[in-house]
Amino acid sequence: MEKDEVTEFMVDVMGGYWPENAAFFPIIIENKVVALLHCDNYTSKEQIPSTDGLEIFIDQAGIALEKTLLQRRLQDLDKNSKE
Repeated sequence: MEKDEVTEFMVDVMGGYWPENAAFFPIIIENKVVALLHCDNYTSKEQIPSTDGLEIFIDQAGIALEKTLLQRRLQDLDKNSKE
């Protein structure tokens, strides 16, 4: 992981240790990052395996959260139109 101002901040927030490899997966809703999943190999030092399945899961989580947000907005609109 390359050291820069952003990664140094992230590492400090997560305990101050520098893993050899790390992966960050953003959960995106309406083109905005709302959460960030961090995975690293600090304890094992082994290469991080393929993340294809995890990437699909993260994408699906973002879609599910966005769907929930849209459903709430529709419910609010429906509620407001009945008042």
